[in-house]
Amino acid sequence: MTKKRNNAIILITVSFLFCFLSIGFALVNDELNVFGSLSWDLARSTILESGDVVNDAIIDVADGRAVTRIVVDTQENQQAALDAAGVKWNEGIEVQVADCSEIMMHYVDGTVYVLSKGDRDILVNPDSEGLFASLDTVEEIVLHNFDTANTRKMNEMFRGCTALRTIYAMKSFDVSSVTDSADMFAECYALYGGMGTYVYPNYPTESATNNGLDCTMARLDGEGGNKGYLTDSFHHFAAYFESNVLRAGGRDYTVEGTEATFVISNSTDSATHSQIALRYLLTVEIFKDGAWVEHTTEWRSMAANRMVTDELSVTPVTVDGVTYDRVRVTAACASGSLDALSAEFIFTYGEYNAEYSYGNGVIYLTLQTQDRGGEYSFAWVSGIAPDNSDPNLVFSNVESSALGLSGELNEYTAYQFCFFVTDTGLRAALESAADDEARLALMKNYVSVALTGEQN
Repeated sequence: MTKKRNNAIILITVSFLFCFLSIGFALVNDELNVFGSLSWDLARSTILESGDVVNDAIIDVADGRAVTRIVVDTQENQQAALDAAGVKWNEGIEVQVADCSEIMMHYVDGTVYVLSKGDRDILVNPDSEGLFASLDTVEEIVLHNFDTANTRKMNEMFRGCTALRTIYAMKSFDVSSVTDSADMFAECYALYGGMGTYVYPNYPTESATNNGLDCTMARLDGEGGNKGYLTDSFHHFAAYFESNVLRAGGRDYTVEGTEATFVISNSTDSATHSQIALRYLLTVEIFKDGAWVEHTTEWRSMAANRMVTDELSVTPVTVDGVTYDRVRVTAACASGSLDALSAEFIFTYGEYNAEYSYGNGVIYLTLQTQDRGGEYSFAWVSGIAPDNSDPNLVFSNVESSALGLSGELNEYTAYQFCFFVTDTGLRAALESAADDEARLALMKNYVSVALTGEQN
């Protein structure tokens, strides 16, 4: 009798256990059914909660305070911002799907940070309907590790963000899995892409959009020649060598005899320099076989709360014995206070460059000031007359005499001056010179130029 009772107890226990496991499996299976057959790499990623849950969490973490900026990034990139505000990682609101690595949300001085632990990517939930909807005080959204490859519902994702001007993204959204994105950008009256494509180009006169409101516009504006509402979160600064000419900042500079330094700076203004660490990618490319080819890449960082610079010498590149004088150098800022980062090119020249030529009784003097702007003095001997009709002789602050002229010339400018050889003896000497070198010596003796005072 006891044996039968024990068997019954065992049978009942096994039945309960089987039932429990079945229910558990069903629950887990229901959880997985939310994601269907999508594949997730959870070794390096973590899944964000659904759109409505995240939206509610943003409101909760703000707790009545205004939200003007939202940053989706990694803990690694933004930890300094939390530290500066005295905010601890575990004090935020969790917004990750259960059983995945953590995603925490924090509020700091008007900014809501949505950060994955460490350096993981954030996998955007398949159901991200209304993710940022109706957050009408938000002016800027930064999406750095925002993977939408498995997102199916993007409808009304930004709807009603009436103050939103800019959505920074590392790349265009992957919309390959999207089934519904209706009104994704509806009522985003102030939003425009990085190349100036507005959602509502004629608002408030008209409340119609010419470009659409769905996920087809969730791309970087200008990428591949297409319009979009996203702005590249990389801040690019580049220098180009083109056959001994350096192109930078809209100017061309002669490279031969020139040392160019690519200088990246955290703002020199203590009021605006980045309060968090800057992280940026330096890329050097060479123009090889008709195309730009990556030569080197290097991630660099710059400390927060410091006015610092980083420098890279820009010169032609030699690979396997071949020198490439078409070189492109790019800095791309990926994290930190992007507005604080700037880049410039510093050029060191030996001197200004003066070139002489002669023809038909005229000495031509071509002067390239390079970075040596300032006061230049010209002198000539008797029997030489400057071309007074030449507008290049109209200097500012001019002082002139019968045989000389001085005035201010701009930096990075090429000037050509003409001097008539009126004395027949001087002309004969030039035309009968033994060779070009002898003729050049005579021209320099007849017409001279000197930098007498550099610009401050």
